[in-house]
Amino acid sequence: MLATNIAHAGENAADHLTHFYIFFMPDFAREAYAAHGWHEETRERFAATRGSAARDVLPARARLLETMGIVAGKWLHSLAFQPGGTTRAIDLGERVRLLSITTAFRSFLERIVFADTLENVLAISSASELDRWRDGRGGDFALSCGLRTVSR
Repeated sequence: MLATNIAHAGENAADHLTHFYIFFMPDFAREAYAAHGWHEETRERFAATRGSAARDVLPARARLLETMGIVAGKWLHSLAFQPGGTTRAIDLGERVRLLSITTAFRSFLERIVFADTLENVLAISSASELDRWRDGRGGDFALSCGLRTVSR
């Protein structure tokens, strides 16, 4: 069952990256938002096919999907998942590869997405703490939290 959970977690995290970087943030790079102070930075980072975010996120996403290949044999439709687990055990070499992918993904999250440790991000417990944490911080998540489309 652990192997199944690992594969599904990798796919789930890759889906979140896809939605945030490929579907959600490029919308804010459109000229319709040019009057907002955050637009230029957002456009440079997230514009579809030209933004700098793609070179960071696409390799991270691909590595996450490797977890499905390691555990289940292939991605997208695996026959390795069976009731109660998978059809084979994960060998030592595969465990090392999974650890490498997990370590690299954590580094991606801490450097690119949050620009902070995961422990600090997980410690945020209120909207006011999130606002304090976000102010003056780099990282794609902080940038997305600062988007305002309505005048205050």
